[in-house]
Amino acid sequence: MSSNQPTVPAPSTLRFKIGGDHSNYHCGCAAVIDCLRGELLRGGTIHEDDSYDCYILNGEGTMHHNSPGFRGKMKTIERELSKGKKVYLINTVWQENPNEYDHLLRALSGIVVREQMSHDDLLSRHGIPSIIRLDLSYHAPVDDTAPHTDLNGRAAITDFWVPQFGTFMRHTEAFEKVPYLDMRAMSWSSLVNTLRTGSVLITGRHHAVFAACRARIPFVALEGNTHKIQGLIRTSGLPIPVCHNPRDLERQVDWARMNRALYDELFWWMDEQPRFTLADLNLPGC
Repeated sequence: MSSNQPTVPAPSTLRFKIGGDHSNYHCGCAAVIDCLRGELLRGGTIHEDDSYDCYILNGEGTMHHNSPGFRGKMKTIERELSKGKKVYLINTVWQENPNEYDHLLRALSGIVVREQMSHDDLLSRHGIPSIIRLDLSYHAPVDDTAPHTDLNGRAAITDFWVPQFGTFMRHTEAFEKVPYLDMRAMSWSSLVNTLRTGSVLITGRHHAVFAACRARIPFVALEGNTHKIQGLIRTSGLPIPVCHNPRDLERQVDWARMNRALYDELFWWMDEQPRFTLADLNLPGC
């Protein structure tokens, strides 16, 4: 974006460092980093020390509403730029952030968002262009032999964002008999393999939606603390609703089962989207 960009070595010696590794949070975040590492290793090496040229910051769901996590990552961007590194913000949501960091956004070598609503927010509020690529978890490797639970065609459920508590919590009322999947206690492969044996996923988790899509089963989603789930649907252009109230979930499960063809359209659309590659970073030879 800036015309005064740091130089980088030849493609064969590209050296990367990854920031924003949230692998310890849950298996969806781990899947993102697995996919990112695999792609970066196609064109270079990954470093933990200071012997790198390109800093790749995984934004994920942090970059919204001037949150502490957002401010922390913007400070990281400022630090890396001050070192003369090429810095990229990738795989990110962007929603209702202040303009005080616009000078840092303009100095980035590229921004990759995950859906249309984040793209539009960056452009309308900050005048900053970005490209859209699906969340990296969608293309993360899945081990078909990984252990899983057989749902026998039943629905499954994860946790949900609860605004009054500012965290994700398990729903224990209407769905107490529905098998609960803890994304913090299983691998990405186990999650996808488990969902392949089910009929519908009820969730408030963005990465759980992607796991359902990878498993090719419908999902019923409750909105969270950002527009990331709505953004995926908006980008696809398909009329799949996202619930605004937990009371709507049970009714929406019936709708999802009756509209399987609409979800199949979403899965086909996702398969056709360009995946994130090194070429998106506009590095020499990529």
